[in-house]
Amino acid sequence: MEESLYNLAFERSVLSSIIFDPAQFDEFDAVLTPEDFYLSAHQEIYRSMMSLA
Repeated sequence: MEESLYNLAFERSVLSSIIFDPAQFDEFDAVLTPEDFYLSAHQEIYRSMMSLA
């Protein structure tokens, strides 16, 4: 059985850091995809950030 590891506080931290400093998005975009987020709302927020960038 494969277990999923996730940390909602870390996901919130990543998203909020991009909101407060949009210049960081390029660094995160190089390593993250929306599917890397566990919470579907966080996936949608990140997709929106991608389209705005």
